[in-house]
Amino acid sequence: MRYLNKKALIPYALIILFLISKSFLLKIISVSKFTNIVNPLFWIFIAILSYLLSKDESNIKMRAKYDIIQSIIIIMIVYSMIYFTLGLFFGYEKSPYLHNLTIILKNFWCFLIPIIFQEISRFQIIKLSPKKIMYYALTTLLFIIVEIDFVNISSNIGTNVDFFKYMSQTIIPLIVSNCLFTYLAITSGSITSTIYRGILMLLTLLLPIYPSINWLIKSMMDIILVIIIALYVNYVDIKSSRVLTRRQLKKESVLSYMPFVVILIVLVCFISGSFKYQPIAVLSDSMVPEFSRGDAVIIKKIDKKDLKKLKKGIILYYSKEGKPIIHRIVSVKIDGNDVEITTKGDNNNTEDPWTVKSNEIIGVAKFMVPFIGYPSVLISEFLK
Repeated sequence: MRYLNKKALIPYALIILFLISKSFLLKIISVSKFTNIVNPLFWIFIAILSYLLSKDESNIKMRAKYDIIQSIIIIMIVYSMIYFTLGLFFGYEKSPYLHNLTIILKNFWCFLIPIIFQEISRFQIIKLSPKKIMYYALTTLLFIIVEIDFVNISSNIGTNVDFFKYMSQTIIPLIVSNCLFTYLAITSGSITSTIYRGILMLLTLLLPIYPSINWLIKSMMDIILVIIIALYVNYVDIKSSRVLTRRQLKKESVLSYMPFVVILIVLVCFISGSFKYQPIAVLSDSMVPEFSRGDAVIIKKIDKKDLKKLKKGIILYYSKEGKPIIHRIVSVKIDGNDVEITTKGDNNNTEDPWTVKSNEIIGVAKFMVPFIGYPSVLISEFLK
């Protein structure tokens, strides 16, 4: 068994030292100076040093480097088009970045340059390391830690809700994407991961407007993108090896993964409420025996034109002061184009002490699936 090349310990040690000293540096220099000067220069230095240390090492065998690069470019272009088009359904919001030439060049230096040289460093460190999964995992972990903002993490996490959002929006996508970057470095060098990260960063820096997408949907989109790229790169790499028979290659074809990917995308859109129908978890027993805590109810969203069709007995899903409620309608009052509704839980003794306005109505219950809402119930209780 090969041990870690002593040369690899140098960039490892320097990166760890840099991370440890980051909080101290930010006490003696401003955040802008760290972002504008220290961080880009550090990664340029690490990339050059790693290259000099690894230049005499044997190259990693890359059977389908150029096919993978071409595939990544195509996938990222398609993703960018889909991402921007989503704004037609979710609306757009203005970019927080200015777009004059000076600011664009400054942002390129601050954000794009570190990405490029981080990926060069990743590849050179992998080149210095033994070809073992443990060392690949170690390199991946190092670059995950690099991207976590430990200095400001406490200000981002004040409650359980903030923790859940931070984990879902930042940490989980960070973990899966860095696993992909390491895999891409092994199969095709630093170019592919740089293209992937670079295109996403360019979308952020150059687009004057963004699709106004829910953070959970965006996180799931990022994870699905990683899965699609990993599956396709794996297929291209296997195909280029020419070890498998034609039957085996057909079985491993990327098309065989498409049903899984399509189902995953549809499931994410369904759960996130992108369709006319949406599942919601029942968090209390107020509607027993119709349905109980932990059940999932499929609701159908309704438009303003359908509000006047609501009548007594229908189970209504609405939001009252930001709190989702699903109760049965006991009375409906129509006032011109507006609707006022009184509701009551089947298991409650009295009617709800409020009226539901038309702008608070989300949809109506269509059918129930028992028990499958329990994960959402547990998460909801944790977030309280």
